[in-house]
Amino acid sequence: MTSSHPAQPPTTASDDQEGGAKARSAILHLTDAFDAMVEAEEIAVQVETSHVFKAMYGWWVGIVRSSKAVVLLHDNGLDREAEPIVRSIVQHALTLQWVVDVGDEALDAITEHGENERDRMLGHAKRAGWSFPGDDGDSEPRAAGGSHRLLPMVKNFAALCAAYDAQSAYVVFCLLSGTVHPSVAGATAYFDDELRLNSAPVRESFAGLIATAACLVQTMKTINRLLADNPFDDAIDRAESALGMRVDPPVLKAEFGPQPPDTMPEA
Repeated sequence: MTSSHPAQPPTTASDDQEGGAKARSAILHLTDAFDAMVEAEEIAVQVETSHVFKAMYGWWVGIVRSSKAVVLLHDNGLDREAEPIVRSIVQHALTLQWVVDVGDEALDAITEHGENERDRMLGHAKRAGWSFPGDDGDSEPRAAGGSHRLLPMVKNFAALCAAYDAQSAYVVFCLLSGTVHPSVAGATAYFDDELRLNSAPVRESFAGLIATAACLVQTMKTINRLLADNPFDDAIDRAESALGMRVDPPVLKAEFGPQPPDTMPEA
């Protein structure tokens, strides 16, 4: 019996050479589209969210450039060494989507987190004996205030993934952490069962390249929402076709969405 419904594209890709080649092609479709936009020196944004686009442009560029770096490392047989970059892409892609989904409240939380991290870093630097131009040593830290209700979404990637019911993204993030921090996985990656010396990982994997492609599609779909006339629609379609899978950005649970105006705290 045949179904009357059209076949839906898959939502997973195989971790093999074919899957890696598809991911590489998908990434290049999107980075080429981005480069063409930059070369044109013009892009039309939605007026009501133009400030969100401005705030997130740097993260978008960073995700695109990081994706190029993953491809460059892949082309030189350094897929495992690219995985710290992939981890950053995974985190930035979902956090960028969250800011676009939530808007001003998320931007406020990002700003507060940045200020907190700056103060924390300055404290460590001063204790280490560092000096800074214009700092006489008597500057007072910012007055402590109530934390923004969305600050956990910025500080804790597990909480952000839970808000999107995106547990798979958190699993990928944790697995990739083994290449960022000292770990048993990193210590044993280049030994085979007979403890022979190898100059490349014993197990070949294209999972990082595939994750990069999926996250870049997710990011381009998110940014496209901020732009007039959805200029990246064609590039996204080509990328998903090349990848051989559909990438559906996760949906934020209602309880974690922006507060209605009448429930917002007074300034």
